[in-house]
Amino acid sequence: MIDTKFLEWLAGHWEGDGRLELRDLNLVVNFHDSDNRDIHRYIYNILGFGFLGDNYLEFTDSDCHRFLDLVLPKLVSYSRASQVVRYSKYSRVKEVNLVDSTLDWLVGFWDANGSSGEGRGLPTIGVSSMDNWLIQTLTSKFGGRLHSRLCSRNGDKIFTWRLWDSVSNHSKLEFLINYLIANSKNEKRVRKLQDKLINYKNNLKFKEMAKSLA
Repeated sequence: MIDTKFLEWLAGHWEGDGRLELRDLNLVVNFHDSDNRDIHRYIYNILGFGFLGDNYLEFTDSDCHRFLDLVLPKLVSYSRASQVVRYSKYSRVKEVNLVDSTLDWLVGFWDANGSSGEGRGLPTIGVSSMDNWLIQTLTSKFGGRLHSRLCSRNGDKIFTWRLWDSVSNHSKLEFLINYLIANSKNEKRVRKLQDKLINYKNNLKFKEMAKSLA
């Protein structure tokens, strides 16, 4: 039995980094981000099926259907669901019932498309996607702001959800940062976030020392 938390994380990661494509009239699920090779191995080891290449993880034929059977009940994105239904002749899926995003889904999505940055207080966290609807759902659920920009490479519009420190956001942001650090599978992204959190805490200590000496 595969853990529900893992499946929610996997759905978020697939909606952020994975693809669904038709190849020679066969449906294929794949992950191709070469920066996430350790994550590909982690997914492969948990599921126990698929094909693990040097820079990619792929699910074809019966493995593709097994993957979809596991992930579709945790799907959040309307665009990914409509893509699966569009290939219903091959996916054998005619309808996908979307669910609300969970914390573990957010971790998976952040592992794929996330970022962290310096803030006036706690570090900021955010995720980017070309799926405007998906980013809007995160903004509605977790607060923060939605921004958009044009990709310099191809001119596509990219949408970003970002949460920063404020009086109203502080407790929520602190909780999400700690949850990401504890549950993320993207070690490089976690180290960057931890460094920013350490800088924030060191600055707090410096300000408290300066205040006591004033």
